Amino acid sequence: LLPVLPVARSATSPIKPAPVITAGGGISIFTKEGNYMRSEYGELIGLDNLHCAQVLADNDASYQTGPNKYLAPAAEMKKEAKVETTPRYYDNKAMFSSASEASTNITLTVSGVPSKKAAELTGKPYDAARGIMIDTGDVSNAPYYALSTRAELGDGGHRYYQFLKGQFALGAETTKTKEDKVTANTVDLTYTGLVTIHEFTMPDGKKKGAKGVQADTTDPAFAGADAWFAQVQTPETLGKPAALTMTSDPENDATGVAADAKPVLTFSNAISMDAVSIVTTDGTLVDFTPSLDAAGKVMTLAPKAALTSGAAYTVVVAGVADVFGQSIDPTAIKFTVA
Repeated sequence: LLPVLPVARSATSPIKPAPVITAGGGISIFTKEGNYMRSEYGELIGLDNLHCAQVLADNDASYQTGPNKYLAPAAEMKKEAKVETTPRYYDNKAMFSSASEASTNITLTVSGVPSKKAAELTGKPYDAARGIMIDTGDVSNAPYYALSTRAELGDGGHRYYQFLKGQFALGAETTKTKEDKVTANTVDLTYTGLVTIHEFTMPDGKKKGAKGVQADTTDPAFAGADAWFAQVQTPETLGKPAALTMTSDPENDATGVAADAKPVLTFSNAISMDAVSIVTTDGTLVDFTPSLDAAGKVMTLAPKAALTSGAAYTVVVAGVADVFGQSIDPTAIKFTVA
């Protein structure tokens, strides 16, 4: 009898089969189950840190989102871009072709989605007083969300994903009676990724809308991993959001301010909430109309009546927070009218 020889394995050979990469370009990523080869070409072997942020604005002027929030424990993600290719025939053969990319379909398998979160993601009514989501069958109010996550690579590094705009829909949700052997059932979420209306500056200087960005920690040029989930990453922003700051016109202790002046507060980031008032020296509140510019950064306070000549006023800024959840300390801006 011939001896049975052990199968030789190189130091870089994977122990287990890689996650599925389909012929059509779809990628399936599973939660980690073992160790794989160390290489910048490592397989996608893990999935975690599933986050989402509601898109607050997407127009020619700006792209803005709310804060990134944890979505759900992730088990699997499959993403696949729809590409339409149309060949054109001349002289009895295909001479030319044109291709276009439509939406990117992403299927997420998670451990579960609370009913309140499901209502937020799909735009369906939620009765907070009674704790119930009402399934109206109407998906026309589904809000747009940005979606981010990361996959582990075979070398211990990570691939970070950021999708900028899309809508969620609830997918398959299976339940069954308990048996002697417990079977855990998961929930599917589908996310349809779209191109933004807002156009970002590309590396070649051109302006284009974008579906998202992704990066690998195996690329020495990528240095944004530590802050990837601190905010929604875009082609123009990478890392943590800038600290929230404010300037004012008039400035603190200004004198000779016009009686018809409209104080202006300029913030470094788009704001999501505020509590601003104008008071006289005796504490009387001044009636005014506040307004924000399209970017959500410049607030104009328009008094409904002319200010009194020679009188002193204070703009009290309190409870201001930006779309990232950052706040500034209460601030008093004093000025005197000419």
